[in-house]
Amino acid sequence: MKSCVIVRGTGAVACVGSTLVWSILALTFISCSVGHYPTADRSKRLTEAPDIQQDLKRTVYQLAGKIGERNAFHPVPFKAAKDWILAEMRSRGLRNVSALGFDVDCSKYECKTQTFYNLEGEVRGTKYPDEIVIIGAHYDTKVHTPHWKQHDRPQPCLEGTPGANDNASGVAAMLSLAKHFAAHPQERTLRFVAFTNEEAPFYQKPDAMGSMVYARFCKEKRPHENLVLMITPETLGCYSKKSGDDHKKRGTFGPLADMLGLKDTTDYVAFTGNMRSNRLMREFAEEFQKHSRMDVRTLAVRELSKGIAWSDDWSFWQFDVPAFAVTDTAYNRYDSYHDLRDRPETLDYPEFAEVTRSLRYAVAHAATKQARE
Repeated sequence: MKSCVIVRGTGAVACVGSTLVWSILALTFISCSVGHYPTADRSKRLTEAPDIQQDLKRTVYQLAGKIGERNAFHPVPFKAAKDWILAEMRSRGLRNVSALGFDVDCSKYECKTQTFYNLEGEVRGTKYPDEIVIIGAHYDTKVHTPHWKQHDRPQPCLEGTPGANDNASGVAAMLSLAKHFAAHPQERTLRFVAFTNEEAPFYQKPDAMGSMVYARFCKEKRPHENLVLMITPETLGCYSKKSGDDHKKRGTFGPLADMLGLKDTTDYVAFTGNMRSNRLMREFAEEFQKHSRMDVRTLAVRELSKGIAWSDDWSFWQFDVPAFAVTDTAYNRYDSYHDLRDRPETLDYPEFAEVTRSLRYAVAHAATKQARE
């Protein structure tokens, strides 16, 4: 166990002034768990997965290339993304595909009041259909703001990020896994969800953040179900130097990230969650690493405030559901994060495909009764 403090911004971990960070570190001891699972063979070659790679690329280019910026401030492409993902869920063999709409008074968010949609489909469990493992990724992108980590002052008249890595990559991984498991049902039900409104200014707003609305809906409207685990693919596509060279966005978070094992190198995948999720997360990471040439790192932190969080997994923590993010740690080393440069051609598709392939094994393990609860 180590002591740590994480301060969160939109979409991932962010940093405040270094003086404040290190003052908090000096004065506060927060239990956290840091894990490192190095690959046994550095010379092990990348597993060729051309079918997965092509599928991932198709999704990313559709969402971040053809459709582009998609959020509440640009409702036409936002609807196009919703319709395309719904059609993909159906074509990949998921059952009970639906768009769960909810209305938001958007006047306080400086955009037009509208209906937003979480999208879901599932593969029913063969033995324990009421035990649910959720794989959910947000499909919205960050609107332009004066600073990349700013939560307010949206400027929709200026071009925002096309969101290739954040988070077309997460949606692509989710849809790829959906296709695989539609043909390979597991003991537990696997539910695949595309969340709306993860990005600013909606993050952690109970009435507007899609995953928060969805988690509440599951708990209140589906009380017979047991939500065993929620996994969110969050920025999964960048593993090479071309995805960022000077780490401008690493800033004062750098030394703290190093201490917690989140290096700015490109040779690992991270699993990040809260302490409630730590045991399942580490088990998941161990299973993933068995089938991957990449190092795996885990970081679980204890929640002391809203500022300690990662992504859509935070919403499920509020309802005591174990949840964690799977990420390439773009917020820590990818200079195109929340940037106009986050385009489809910047992603590293061979590595992205291997990560997605390895996730199949870990998800399959989580969907069996033998996985710890």
